[in-house]
Amino acid sequence: QKYFVDDDEVTRDQLERTVLHLGYPCRSATDGLEAWEMHQNEPADVILSDWQMPHMDGLELCRLTRVSEGEGAYTYFIFTTSYVDKEHYLRGMEAGADDYQVKPVILDELRARFVSASRVIELYRKLAEKNEVLRRDSQRAYRDARIDALTQVSNRMSMDEDVSVILARAKRYGHRYSISICDIDLFKAYNDKFGHLAGDDVLR
Repeated sequence: QKYFVDDDEVTRDQLERTVLHLGYPCRSATDGLEAWEMHQNEPADVILSDWQMPHMDGLELCRLTRVSEGEGAYTYFIFTTSYVDKEHYLRGMEAGADDYQVKPVILDELRARFVSASRVIELYRKLAEKNEVLRRDSQRAYRDARIDALTQVSNRMSMDEDVSVILARAKRYGHRYSISICDIDLFKAYNDKFGHLAGDDVLR
């Protein structure tokens, strides 16, 4: 999904025809505030924004877009502006823009920028997927490290952590606590007579 933002109606119409001609779905906004509301409701993959606009300029729109991004989400931000000086270019990049296109927008240049945008967005999505896998694996490893493989109950590591929490609460609030240790009588004799597999059943 592409969004383009410009307060000039003629420019918006030209951009819309250009983006549609390149084969991309798009939506337009008349100023930065409208674009920001649209982006919050349905985040865009790419935003093409003018700089100078009423209610909210492109620079603020770019900053808000960057602040709002969650992990794995990324919006490629392109300024389309008449400013050609280096100061505006640097300010745009510092605000979080990815690219800077001086008006009038040329079809081939815009196509090239969309290709770059697609690569960056795809990279962010792949990284997000990998991070999610790593997070799940880490959570699983954390859980498995605290569970006894045979009985599937909490093990010594889990007990040590729980006792530390209980002890800290007891010291802070003056609570009493107790610990009981249970043993299985004659367990070795049971294993010797019926075998270790039968003994595992007893433990479970």
